[in-house]
Amino acid sequence: MAMVNARIDDDLKARVDAVLQRRNITVTQNMTDLYRYIDQHEQSPFLPAPRPHTADEVVAKCCSDLMNIRDALLLIRGHAERQAGSGEMASLYQLFTRSRLAFADGLCWLHSAPALPFTVDRLLLPLAHAQAQIAECDIALGGGSRDALVLTGEREQHLSTAIASLDELVSNLCQKAGLLRRQVPVVQEEQRADGEFCTAIAADVTFPGDIDVTVLLRPDLLRLLTPRLKEAIPCPRLPGWQVGVDISSGYNTFITAPADSAPVSPTSAFARAASGGAMGSCGLLFIQGETRIHYWQQKDAGTDVVPRDKLAEAVCENMDSLIGKILQGAVTEKGE
Repeated sequence: MAMVNARIDDDLKARVDAVLQRRNITVTQNMTDLYRYIDQHEQSPFLPAPRPHTADEVVAKCCSDLMNIRDALLLIRGHAERQAGSGEMASLYQLFTRSRLAFADGLCWLHSAPALPFTVDRLLLPLAHAQAQIAECDIALGGGSRDALVLTGEREQHLSTAIASLDELVSNLCQKAGLLRRQVPVVQEEQRADGEFCTAIAADVTFPGDIDVTVLLRPDLLRLLTPRLKEAIPCPRLPGWQVGVDISSGYNTFITAPADSAPVSPTSAFARAASGGAMGSCGLLFIQGETRIHYWQQKDAGTDVVPRDKLAEAVCENMDSLIGKILQGAVTEKGE
């Protein structure tokens, strides 16, 4: 996973950090939402798009807004299926609301036009049907209520049915307007576990069987934990999973063996550390409250292994236990 660095005014950062903490959203989650928006819409949410001047251009913009609405709803449903937290769901709901307002603005332009070409006028009814279906989706989401955004049972089915109907309407509208229909977004499969001191998020990566786990310290505990976690801490070693060391990421290092061990080259040390060898072990470094671990499944690991869908939970429990011991002074940051 890539790391993004940016320079920002100190006072502005302090004010925004306070807002994010109140909403229980990390900087990483907020930046990820921004990148997802740009990836889906191919534009920044902060740059005003040029306003269309003709009825055909407005219809094209309405269709684009409808696809944005559909994509946001699909992301909401995908994250609901993996039981994302209310903070993350609220960020996605904001994407949905912004696109919905843009769509309503386009409809207002069409309805206030003194005359419309026949090719546009015949699309008003399908656009109205789409607007009604969007309202159905919003009802399933409880109007954005934080509690209602955590979907369960009947409301999740209600949302899925409404999204399917909306997608069909969007497809038909794009066809009638002579526009290409954008492909639906792919929701990355993730598992999330929240602990006393941290959150662990496990996600599939390029190679089958490989997993990246991101560990985020709780935002409200950053001031307490950061001074105690300046040094590398041991990486959780889980039955059935091998730890990989990515020295270029900044998050991984290795914790060396005692001084009386046989000398070994840095390359060999990293190789030994990644495989759990005796010369050292994989160490984790927290950068602005975040660290990352790369796991791959061990061959012939037997039956007593941590299941793939429990990996985030196992890492979270392990890290919580270690951080708790560090705070109590039972171990040092190096795990001694």
